[in-house]
Amino acid sequence: MAISLIDAIRQGDLELAKHILIHRKYKEIDSQYSRKDGTALYWASCLGILDIVRLLVLHGADVNSETSWKSTPLHAACDNNHCDIVRYLIKCGANVNETTQNGNTPCHLAAYRGFAEIVQILVENGASTHVYNDKYKTVMEEAKNNGHEKIVEYITAVRRLVQGNSNLHGPVGKTTVLLFPPLENITQNTQSNLINDTEEYRCLQYNDNENDCFGVNSLNDLSLTSNKNYQSKMSFKNI
Repeated sequence: MAISLIDAIRQGDLELAKHILIHRKYKEIDSQYSRKDGTALYWASCLGILDIVRLLVLHGADVNSETSWKSTPLHAACDNNHCDIVRYLIKCGANVNETTQNGNTPCHLAAYRGFAEIVQILVENGASTHVYNDKYKTVMEEAKNNGHEKIVEYITAVRRLVQGNSNLHGPVGKTTVLLFPPLENITQNTQSNLINDTEEYRCLQYNDNENDCFGVNSLNDLSLTSNKNYQSKMSFKNI
């Protein structure tokens, strides 16, 4: 039964959890307790168990399932700083702008706790930094009020780029994607050129690295942390 699956995951019995999944000894993959405090995927995401998360998704678990307080597996992963799971859930279709009962997006939670890399991953995948929660705070304000200056600097840099290049918005229905250098290199003297101004996308390319454009691996990920292996694709669709 799925309840046993949830128990196995919450208790850290990964072998039992894998056994239940592999042999399909559950009734409903997205079942929850009567109080609706999370599916098996929610708890695996919360606890950072990537192998189980992958197995659950393979078995059809809903990446956007909600608890009674409207929290999703992505909220759980972001609130506990599990970067790999955040990337995986987004790849599998998790909604980066889903709000909880209190109006918090996953980005609100990461900013509040100071998880800079999580904020970066979310923003690069279309997370809005302008959503207000029930306390009428944005992601920026949550970071600022809790002393997380790196996140404040990052969001400020992103917004400055957007405001300074307001003509970058692509055709309706398309996603504008930008690649750009480490945060410490973003200054008023940074020279940039617009290239690939096509129906498909527009790409901001910096003179100091002429090979960076959409679809090419890049180390230019704003470098809030030592996040060196992640391909940077900064989406400004919802910022």
